[in-house]
Amino acid sequence: MNLIKTQKIATRIGELEIDEKSIIHFEEGIPGFDKFKNYVIVERKESEPIKWLVCIDEPEVILPVINPWLVRIDYDVKIDEGTIEMLNIESQKDVLVLCVLVIPKNNPQDMTINLLAPIIINIKNNRARQIIMEESGYKIKHKVTEELERSRKMISEKPEKANG
Repeated sequence: MNLIKTQKIATRIGELEIDEKSIIHFEEGIPGFDKFKNYVIVERKESEPIKWLVCIDEPEVILPVINPWLVRIDYDVKIDEGTIEMLNIESQKDVLVLCVLVIPKNNPQDMTINLLAPIIINIKNNRARQIIMEESGYKIKHKVTEELERSRKMISEKPEKANG
């Protein structure tokens, strides 16, 4: 008989029942939260496509995260060899990339996304690391509305170039 180990934790987004198999481990922590190593990704229907990276070690720490390609269609992630080794990444299909959002309480339209420092997760072993792509030209704060508009323009211009 296989028993699934779970634990309940109280967070700012409600009580969560955590399956141990879903815990994501950051060996080095996340910059700014270095001493906290264990997190889970929580999906809420009312906030889709935003997900929540909830710290198991300190449930007050909750980071809104999103698939960066939903915001910037030409986002380019370069994962360094050290990260590939550390996370034991064997295939690109085993990698989940998320970027942290900053959502101002009274001005959600001023939301920003950190494209400079994506979170890389090996979904096969639930090991993760936040990397900093120093030579990328990305910044810590990209305005989400501007990135979405930029992506819309890129999409609308593509057919014209194909026909031209």
